[in-house]
Amino acid sequence: MNILAVLAHPDDESLFCGGTLAKYARQGDVVMVAALTDGVSSREDVSIEAMAKRKEQLLRACQILCVGCYDYVPTFQDQRSDTVPQVTINKAVEHLVRFAGPEIVFTHHVGDLNLDHRRVAEAVLVATRTSAARVFSVSPEFPARCVGPAWAPNNEVDITDTLEQKIAACLCYTDELRPYPHPRSEQALRARTVEQFMEIR
Repeated sequence: MNILAVLAHPDDESLFCGGTLAKYARQGDVVMVAALTDGVSSREDVSIEAMAKRKEQLLRACQILCVGCYDYVPTFQDQRSDTVPQVTINKAVEHLVRFAGPEIVFTHHVGDLNLDHRRVAEAVLVATRTSAARVFSVSPEFPARCVGPAWAPNNEVDITDTLEQKIAACLCYTDELRPYPHPRSEQALRARTVEQFMEIR
């Protein structure tokens, strides 16, 4: 089975569905990840080195999860998706879907507080509109703060057996980790042995 995760930022794949992606990989499924932004260019005084470092972190995290990664050329800059026509993002995702031929696609929730997440989710819905693929949205980082449709998970995956892989992949992104009780703290990540999803198609 072909599994495709289309997400906005390098680190989203590990934080939101890393355990599940690793489970599919263990079963022998073909799992590919695509991140559509560089993940760091919105920060002050960002350097070319910082952008290269984030790309290396993505590749390393995917190796830990035993999944493939498209060597992406970012469609838009981090946290600037509102400066890119939606059709441009749609076309990028349509290309990915045609190329990968997935039976399952993971993406963001269309009501996520993060604008980049919403724009990518909308593009996935457009790209899969004539596809037979099942589409699942990953949990928002702050589920109670959605700005669109409410987060209503209807599917969950026990990741007890792949939790250590997920944690190791998340730890690749040293700049993204936060102190507890933030959801990106190692302690909070270790406490979540289930990943929740919302099947939207």
